[in-house]
Amino acid sequence: MPRFTVHVRDEWLTVPCRDLSRTVQWLGLEALKRYIKNMPDNGGIGSVQETSFYVRRCQGQGLLDADDTLEDTLEDNDFVEIVIDGDTVSPDFSPSQPGSGHLLDGNNLTSTDLVNLGKGLYMIKLTPEAEKKVGQSRALIENIVTENKVVYGITTGFGKFAQTVIPNSKLKELQENLVRSHSAGVGKPLSPERSRMLLALRINVLAKGYSGISLDTLHQMIEAFNEKGTVGASGDLAPLSHLALGLMGEGKMWSPKSGWADAKYVLGAHGLKPISLKPKEGLALINGTQMITSLGSEAVERALAIARQADIIAALTLEVLKGTTKAFDSDIHELRPHPGQKEVAFRFRSLLDSDHHPSEIAESHRFCDRVQDAYTLRCCPQVHGVVNDTIAFVKNIIDTEINSATDNPALDYLAFGVHELAAISERRIERLCNSSLSELPAFLVCEGGLNSGFMIAYCTAASLVSENKVLCHPSSVDSLSTSASTEDHVSMGGWAARKALKVIEHVEQVLSIELLAACQGIEFLRPLRTTTPLEKVYDLVRSVAKPWIRDRFMAPDFEVVHRLLLDQKASRKTIVIESLYEKGGTIISEVKNPPTTRKGLGRVAAGVGHRCENQACNPRMGNLALGRNLLTESVCGHNSTELYCSYTENANRSCRPPKCGKCNAAHHQHSHLPAAMTDSSFRFPNTWWQSAEGVQRETIQLDLGAEFYFTHMIMVFKSPRPAAMLLERSQDFGKTWRPCKYYATNCNETFGLGDDTEQEGALCTTKYSGAFPCTRGEVIYRALSPLHSAVDPYSAESQDQLKVTNIRVQLLKRQQCPCLGKDPATKPQHLAHYAVYHFIVKGSCFCNGHAEHCVTVDGYRSVRERTHHMVHGKCICKHNTAGDHCQLCTPLYNDQPWQPADGTTGAPHECKKCKCNGHADSCHFEHSVWLASGKRSGGVCDHCQHNTEGQHCQRCKTGFYRDPLRPFSAPDSCKPCACHPVGSVPYQLSAFSLCDPSNGECVCKPGVGGPHCDKCMVGYWGFGEYGCRPCDCAGSCDPFTGDCISSSSDVDWYHKSDYLSQHNETEPVWDWVDEQGFSALRHSGKCECKEQVLGNPKIFCAMKYTYILKIKILSAHDKGSHAEVNVKVKKVLKPTKMKIVDGRLTLYPESWTTRGCTCPILNPGTEYLVAGHEDRRMGRLIVNMKSFVKPWKPDLGRKVMQFLKTDCKW
Repeated sequence: MPRFTVHVRDEWLTVPCRDLSRTVQWLGLEALKRYIKNMPDNGGIGSVQETSFYVRRCQGQGLLDADDTLEDTLEDNDFVEIVIDGDTVSPDFSPSQPGSGHLLDGNNLTSTDLVNLGKGLYMIKLTPEAEKKVGQSRALIENIVTENKVVYGITTGFGKFAQTVIPNSKLKELQENLVRSHSAGVGKPLSPERSRMLLALRINVLAKGYSGISLDTLHQMIEAFNEKGTVGASGDLAPLSHLALGLMGEGKMWSPKSGWADAKYVLGAHGLKPISLKPKEGLALINGTQMITSLGSEAVERALAIARQADIIAALTLEVLKGTTKAFDSDIHELRPHPGQKEVAFRFRSLLDSDHHPSEIAESHRFCDRVQDAYTLRCCPQVHGVVNDTIAFVKNIIDTEINSATDNPALDYLAFGVHELAAISERRIERLCNSSLSELPAFLVCEGGLNSGFMIAYCTAASLVSENKVLCHPSSVDSLSTSASTEDHVSMGGWAARKALKVIEHVEQVLSIELLAACQGIEFLRPLRTTTPLEKVYDLVRSVAKPWIRDRFMAPDFEVVHRLLLDQKASRKTIVIESLYEKGGTIISEVKNPPTTRKGLGRVAAGVGHRCENQACNPRMGNLALGRNLLTESVCGHNSTELYCSYTENANRSCRPPKCGKCNAAHHQHSHLPAAMTDSSFRFPNTWWQSAEGVQRETIQLDLGAEFYFTHMIMVFKSPRPAAMLLERSQDFGKTWRPCKYYATNCNETFGLGDDTEQEGALCTTKYSGAFPCTRGEVIYRALSPLHSAVDPYSAESQDQLKVTNIRVQLLKRQQCPCLGKDPATKPQHLAHYAVYHFIVKGSCFCNGHAEHCVTVDGYRSVRERTHHMVHGKCICKHNTAGDHCQLCTPLYNDQPWQPADGTTGAPHECKKCKCNGHADSCHFEHSVWLASGKRSGGVCDHCQHNTEGQHCQRCKTGFYRDPLRPFSAPDSCKPCACHPVGSVPYQLSAFSLCDPSNGECVCKPGVGGPHCDKCMVGYWGFGEYGCRPCDCAGSCDPFTGDCISSSSDVDWYHKSDYLSQHNETEPVWDWVDEQGFSALRHSGKCECKEQVLGNPKIFCAMKYTYILKIKILSAHDKGSHAEVNVKVKKVLKPTKMKIVDGRLTLYPESWTTRGCTCPILNPGTEYLVAGHEDRRMGRLIVNMKSFVKPWKPDLGRKVMQFLKTDCKW
């Protein structure tokens, strides 16, 4: 009976119809009746007859006329939707808007891309190159089928049935049966996201063009992926088979809101046709490790996310436990510079107490007597760091595996590494809950005893860590033999991937508990506040989970915080100290959201993660003056004690009485040295530098010792600000100076310049030269004006504005405080000085957009021992760049011209690796080569190694040949030619090489044989400069003297020359053993070998051959009484009873000895079709003049097969 599937609101209904002459209107009413009947409140519909609706096809959203008959408009099992007036069309069947396409070619997909494809963020497209390769691969399969070749999986069975040849008429059924039989999975289905990843990854593998899939089938798979509401695959043990089965229209499939249904109906509802498999395609669809790799990709991406967030959570715990930041000092970690360890230490420094992010909690215990923290706090960089390194290592394997034809990735290693995050987190939770270790209430709750707080939460964490220890048992040691022992060692990779995901889930849950516990600990330290980034983390958690005042149901809080970590919603809380600016006379931080795609708690401290990955990046901003000498012309109290005074004023500018004191540079308590201007403004707000009494002009100079970006300067004066001042910079280490800004009470009178408060862009300003305030007045400079804010910071224009090596401030004219005249008791000379609290020069290491961290410049020594936040000047370059400022490409990455990154678009402009095939350590860029290539490649490899040469070290040197069995990147891929210099002639395409550069084959002189042309062939003698001469004998002759000899015993046919041949390590395609092969072509005149013709089938069948084989001649031997020919069996057309060992047989040519010639012809290295008889008494396969021997051709093989099927009744 015909039936239709009807979608009404959120329900699917099946409506049978015996009479197809009924109308579309009837179908709609019938579906509404069934909908009302099955809804408890009638679905909010009062009367079916009074309900207004219209009907659309689910596929294509075509509107159906209510009066049309079902017979004319729909087909059996069609999907339609009823849209009731006032409702909207179901989003599942609204026309899909084309999203951004992700191009696949089988070579460039990453785990991040794969996870995003699983989330449905992109559609899939093939590159033209991939389509071409897929087409070429398919043509090869069609050739194999057309030529009736026996190839595993194409024309044979599988596994144990590999020896069973399948006729062409059943090749399609063979592939369908393969998919059906392997769809034997059990357990819960994969989620839609994981199914999409599985399908996307299989498409990527097939796009490489090595699997023989047809372009039509591959496009159908892509259409299935791109269709809104893509299907999910059921099964666990054989997921690719279940996926392929669904695409064939068999088994079960799922789409949103329809639930599970027969695959053909679900495909039809989405406008998709079932795939019809061609030869080899079933194997192409299911033969791979895509489930392992797709689950592994998800595991790696989740591990990356939780590893970044683990550092933030651990930093918050350390803050709550009042730990020290000394253990994260960059100098300590430079002594053991593991990348992950240094990265985590930097992340901790970025999050915890600093001049940039001061912490009241850290300040509260600054002078405690604790010497060091526990391992779980101070060793976080070492433990978390190696986890980061492990994840990076596994990610590299996964990314390689994603773009490989097939293999099994090992995920046990990932589980081992990530587990450590939970293990150390559980120890930190214990410290938070243990009052004797934390100085916090036991189990982080008030009224302990009445309330249990985090008591059982800690037990949950311990339980999860314990379970992880069991899950970390490596799957790879549990191999089992399968498929009748043809697959007798397997990786168990699927279980390893699922275990890794389970371990990571437990790690996320443990860290969720720690995050909640740390935030609860903060409650007991209020009103003290932590650093700005960690306060943001606290606020994020409190937005979903309230503090614990008394016991309550805890599980929902753990779940919602786990979801925070999993969804990485903390990206909205990212903060970056962009700049310092003036507001109400106070220096404050401007907090902005940076334009980055990084998510999760890992974004809380900008730049903490791998910010250089696929984008421009720059080291963090800092105070360039910190840790460096400031040079001044004078200092107060240099020769003797000086008296000084200073004024302050009230908010209404009324003067307060002056404060006076003594200055003596020789006494620490009374000195005011230049170094005071660069100490911490947070820790030491009331230290200052003061000039000698009475000076009118003074200079403050900062020598940086390297090139830096200089963005802005802030000076906070203790004395009144100067009436005239000049800020200068040098870009050549003090050789020349350029003015940055002039400051004056009157720009025109003092410098003859315009005032930027009146004239935009003027070089002078009066904004910072007022007499008030008499103390703590500020002078500010910004290197880039708002006019330049959109300019690329790495462009030549910006570098001219920003790059500095030295900064100099000239204080040109003192200014008296207006309060001086109101207090006649104060002597003016005691106020005649310059004094500065803070000299802050904001900037960063100069790295051209190619680095996020910097280290000390070679040979530079800081002026202080403790310089935690010093801005160093030597870049740790990324993007394959090198040099102190990443101004060069690394030695092997000069295929394109070096460029700075683009700070406007974020393009990294990475240096591209030269194609040196692993045979060079460096290359250089040549502009002429670059232009000749159409600006695609300009790299020329330097000093090619391993006997290679050429622009890309792409060919072997003269006298060497390319080993076809070794990858060309292998150091031993070019082997020396081993051709005898006397017996061989130069290769015709290379006059200076004795062998073929592509395979090492030698070209022998007349009568000379052997792989190395070092001996006379059978029937020749006199090895010498002109080759070998023919024997003048009925048989053969002595290879040294030419004397005729009998064949009563084995003869050594080799010429024993004194040339010590260095044999090619790679043997040629045939295997020379003791003697050179026979050939009638070498014995012309001895007898005449007639060419055989395959004509009348009756003549061929009348011979009643007992074997018919396709063979390849390996070697021949004269045994005196008989000859033997060793052959490789390539194909069996009619089987023999003789045993074939490793595909090899021995043929016995009778005619060679009985007739004294070598007919039929069997040339070494040549393939023949041989039909002959067996000598059952001797157990031999005989070749004689009755045998049919002819060089192999596919047409010849097909013709013989046709004879055997239709004519020969043996």
